Amino acid sequence: MVKKATGANYPAVSDKIIKESEIPLPPLPEQKRIAAILDKADSLRRKNQQAIQLADKFLRAVFLDMFGDLSSSSGNKVKLGDVVVLDAPMVDPREDKYLDMLHFGPDRIKKETGLLLPALTAREENLISKKFLFDNRYVLYSKIRPYLKKCAMAETTALCSADMYPIRPVDGLVTKEFLWRLLLSDIFTRYTETLPGRANIPKLNRDELSAFEFSLPYFSEQKKFSKLVKKLLTTSNLVNESSCNSGQIFNILSQKSFSGKL
Repeated sequence: MVKKATGANYPAVSDKIIKESEIPLPPLPEQKRIAAILDKADSLRRKNQQAIQLADKFLRAVFLDMFGDLSSSSGNKVKLGDVVVLDAPMVDPREDKYLDMLHFGPDRIKKETGLLLPALTAREENLISKKFLFDNRYVLYSKIRPYLKKCAMAETTALCSADMYPIRPVDGLVTKEFLWRLLLSDIFTRYTETLPGRANIPKLNRDELSAFEFSLPYFSEQKKFSKLVKKLLTTSNLVNESSCNSGQIFNILSQKSFSGKL
């Protein structure tokens, strides 16, 4: 149908072309078989997504139960810049030692849940501009559109976009898991909403990030929370991987069904 489109500036497919187009129509039993396969694949995909959402809700509830409202509670008031450092170096992704490292942009983080999605290497993306180099000590926070709540814990040594902040917690003051959930919390998001708006795309700068004030819980309590998070994430990461795979499987099955190969 696309090849039959008319119009010099804005090619369009007319009603007549659509009505006169012939499409392969399998027998009804075959249609039902295909529909049953796609229904099962879609059901698996939705169940995996629900499991991820439940795990996220559980972590939010535990964080609030253990630490309360850190923006209003009295206690050891600190600014984020007092307990974290932004020291990740910027590197040229075209250098041999970085070419085969994975590259994470804001689009590779699930909003709100903070789980990492599969990524491509610098070579595969044909990257040119400089990127941040980070390792598993860091938390990655997307400074673009803070209301999307895109923040993830780094799992390995890799590269990230300049649209992200690799944030390293200071040892003995803040755990990585606590920092991760703090940046995903409603209190931090509310803080970003009080900042001066940007004309086009909301963006959190370094000074604004560092100026966030909150009550810092005892490090021993943070470690208890971190222990729980690690246990839960072992399962959540498996479910997340399964969710990505089930989504890919569903798309493949859909394509095959419409091409008559299922």
